[in-house]
Amino acid sequence: RYIVMFQKNYKRNNKLQIQTSLEMIAHLINQQVISDVIGFEILLILLENSTSDSIELCVSFLKSSGEALEKLNPNLTQEIFEKLREILHEGSIDRKAQYL
Repeated sequence: RYIVMFQKNYKRNNKLQIQTSLEMIAHLINQQVISDVIGFEILLILLENSTSDSIELCVSFLKSSGEALEKLNPNLTQEIFEKLREILHEGSIDRKAQYL
C-alpha cells in the first residue's frame, strides 16, 4: 500500500504525502519486512530527476533507513552516495538541499 501511495503522490508531486509514505517504507526496510531493493529503486527514482525537493526526500529517506541499507548492500549504498556527490558538485540545486 505504501509503495502504491508513493507512486501516486510522486506523479501528483505531493511532497508531504511522499514524505509520509517514504518514512513508513524506511521503517519496513529497517525491520526487514520488505526488501532493500525497493529502497534502492525509490532512491534511484528520486535521483533520476534531481530537484531540490527530491534531494530533500532522498536525504530524509537515507537518514531513516541508511544504516539498514548499508548493512544489507554496501555497494549500492556507496553508488547512491556517489550520485548525491555528483549532484552536489553540479550545484544545480538550491542551498538548503546542498546543505542537507
